[in-house]
Amino acid sequence: MRLIIKILEDCCRKQEEGSCDSCVEVYLIWQEELDWNEELIKRYLGREALWLYRRFLSLLWIRHFTSDINDLSFSQKSQSSIQVNVSVFLDKELLLINSCSERSDNEFEDFEEQAICSASYMLWLTKQIPETQKLELREKIENESLDAMLKLVSLRGPPFGAI
Repeated sequence: MRLIIKILEDCCRKQEEGSCDSCVEVYLIWQEELDWNEELIKRYLGREALWLYRRFLSLLWIRHFTSDINDLSFSQKSQSSIQVNVSVFLDKELLLINSCSERSDNEFEDFEEQAICSASYMLWLTKQIPETQKLELREKIENESLDAMLKLVSLRGPPFGAI
């Protein structure tokens, strides 16, 4: 985590100096880390630490990349590209959440814990995204799916503290 934060700080400093090439590098590093985290989440079911790390990665995305949309130094083309990337990011997160929320027929605790972790992550994500994206996310989330996740989390409580 420290390495990613350090890279992000360097990118912000370079961006202030007018060099935006490092932003692409940070985006690629972030994307690789997110993909790796997704693989681990799917392989090691119900591991809270992996979901917490996903929150960290998502928060980096939300705070750094989406805040650049309103930055006047970005061209109109860059702003629309970032906006599209936010939509793609949300689509990918919803796919992961939906795939992890499905419980297996067997009653293994890992599958149940995975569903609870994914539900908590989804609820957390809805509170973290920018206002401009909340409507889009709400449209993508089926009300039945959201209700089922809320019930699941309320039965056992969030796995890693406050949402």
